[in-house]
Amino acid sequence: MHLPSDPATQKLLGFLLHVPFLPPAGGNQREQDRLKAQKKAAANAKKPKESAATLAKRKEADAEILRAKQKKKEEEKAASAGGASSSKG
Repeated sequence: MHLPSDPATQKLLGFLLHVPFLPPAGGNQREQDRLKAQKKAAANAKKPKESAATLAKRKEADAEILRAKQKKKEEEKAASAGGASSSKG
């Protein structure tokens, strides 16, 4: 490599050749979000997919549980309403 003979230019070029190039400070939020998204995608890829039949069975079981809870609540409400009317008399 040929350096110019001017001392000022030589000094400047020598300085520039020895200064390490640093990434800009801060501003790495995009990189952090990208890494987080990669981890999340990798975790989701490992999970087994739920088939349509399994999904339908699970939904039906959940609905049955909710119907049973609702029925129990209605029975308790009816029992408390029946008990309150008899105590007034």
